[in-house]
Amino acid sequence: MPTRPWVLVVAGALLTVLAYPPFHLFLPSFIALVPLYWLLDRAALAKRPARGAWYGLVAGLAANGALHAWMVVALQSYAAYPIATYLLAVLLLSLWWAVLGWWVVRVWIALPKAPRWLVFAAGWTVMEWIFGHHGALAFPWLGLGTSLTGFPLVIQWADLAGARGVTFWLVVSNALLARGLESPAREWRRLAAVLVTIPLALGYGALRVRGLDLRPVGQFLLVQSDVKPHDKQDPARWAASVDALLDQTELALAESPTRPDLVLWPEAAVPADADGTGAHMAAVAALAREARVALLVGMLEPDAPGSTRRYNSAVLLDAGGRMVQGMVYRKRYLVPVAERGTIVPGDGGPLFPVGSGHGRGGVVICFEVGFERLARAYRRAGAHVLLNVSNDAWARRTWARSQHPAHLVMRAIETRMGIARVANTGVSLVMDPLGRVTAQA
Repeated sequence: MPTRPWVLVVAGALLTVLAYPPFHLFLPSFIALVPLYWLLDRAALAKRPARGAWYGLVAGLAANGALHAWMVVALQSYAAYPIATYLLAVLLLSLWWAVLGWWVVRVWIALPKAPRWLVFAAGWTVMEWIFGHHGALAFPWLGLGTSLTGFPLVIQWADLAGARGVTFWLVVSNALLARGLESPAREWRRLAAVLVTIPLALGYGALRVRGLDLRPVGQFLLVQSDVKPHDKQDPARWAASVDALLDQTELALAESPTRPDLVLWPEAAVPADADGTGAHMAAVAALAREARVALLVGMLEPDAPGSTRRYNSAVLLDAGGRMVQGMVYRKRYLVPVAERGTIVPGDGGPLFPVGSGHGRGGVVICFEVGFERLARAYRRAGAHVLLNVSNDAWARRTWARSQHPAHLVMRAIETRMGIARVANTGVSLVMDPLGRVTAQA
């Protein structure tokens, strides 16, 4: 074990970054928390819970600061002081690491016979759950289980245990490896226990891949735009942005050998009222009517006449160009800070009809892909597919562009629903219920 705490802190941060996109390496998911475990073990030997809190805070600052460095770029479009806001966000996340460090060391000292790996894994998993249930500050971005979404075969059992179950497994593995690496000759059973679980997970995955009955829901046309953040905020550029999407859609429909069941436009693609009276929305309705296709359109709508506050919505137009009564989804879970000033949280929406049969889809907008409870609620209500409209212009060319859609792999496996994602810049894709990308742009 390295003797200097700062070496462990740096190692933990580096391994954490390597576990997630864009690197998405397999091994770091199983050892990224080993340095933190060793630090907390030192604090427990010294019987100093406060030192455990300090180690947790410093390790959290390093890991979160590196993993979320993209915030500095993204917040330039939303915050007056992007660097200060980024540092505050990293600090708030890391304070929970400090609480975790204090609690783990305190329990280890108070209950010396309790399995340390179990205490560590339970504490981490609860902390991760809190991140997604933190009210207006909820930020379920990149749970540890999500680090394995680059390897869908090994996490197919998330249909049984969910993302938190995968997280718990990984934390247990990290804890057992931490003990095993300290004394491999004496603790070889711990190392073996971790190694055995991996082929078991792969075996279950192989069974699900072979046995899951996949059925088509419909044919979708995803129309991706490339509107920069400053153009999104400039009313003088709105008409050009909508016209570009209209032209792209007409061209794609002309080249398509068959007519799609549903055309998807990205988040906030149309700056118009949801009642269809705006000039931009009228042009979209005309396209749907002339092409005889249904469109799911991301748009911003005022929360009241004359208001400057908006709902972040997705609306359905039928093949006659008419807005389908009641088919409006308003984003429920807003991005902390970035959306809280101008966007009003909505109350969700119904399942949308998709395909030529009786398929139904649930809409999730952008950041909502991290909330597993939303996707599960759709599945319980009878949804067959998730429709994700997103605007990733804020991510620019940072790691967030690949981190964002990684959440969808877990949502697909947890719910066994296919996914269609259309984005303004970023990644547009189609994914099957096994979390495998079948088309991407």
